[in-house]
Amino acid sequence: MQPDSSPAAGRGPFLPDVARIALGVFIGGLAALFAHDAIVGQRPPPPATPAVLTQPRPVGDDSSSTSNASTQAAPPPAVAQPAPPPAPPAPEPAPPLPVQTAPPQAEAPQPAAPVQDAGQKKADDDLKTAQALAARLESERQQRRADAWARYFQPSPVCRADPATGACADAHLAARKRFDAQYVDR
Repeated sequence: MQPDSSPAAGRGPFLPDVARIALGVFIGGLAALFAHDAIVGQRPPPPATPAVLTQPRPVGDDSSSTSNASTQAAPPPAVAQPAPPPAPPAPEPAPPLPVQTAPPQAEAPQPAAPVQDAGQKKADDDLKTAQALAARLESERQQRRADAWARYFQPSPVCRADPATGACADAHLAARKRFDAQYVDR
């Protein structure tokens, strides 16, 4: 058998590890970019800034010429222009969005929000219905599992009297491991 004469033969797992790290950094960067876009998308737009009013330059004024300022003629008199209407006050920015730490079911009812279109309201109702259904199904699943455990494990009379003994704790843990390995939710 011939020794491996490839350039990476003496490097071991270094290059594949570098490639994995580079891929991880790339994926992490994309995740950060998408998270930033999602956060920026939830912010209200910045308030409109009033346009800067500029006066038009007089017709004879050519600021690109290279002649000396002392040899130029005086600028023509400015024509009176009507004053622009005052700009309306900028709306105050909305307060930052609250950080949601509890599931939506646990929140107190909010005051009436601005009128939403029918499609958005239906989508919100569908989402709430789906979340309520998922929560109900999860609680039913947990109840079925607890009932199955109660039927599966019946501690001895000695362990019912004093469950803190080492032998009872070991029996409980061993039974729980067997139950977890066998239990299938139907």
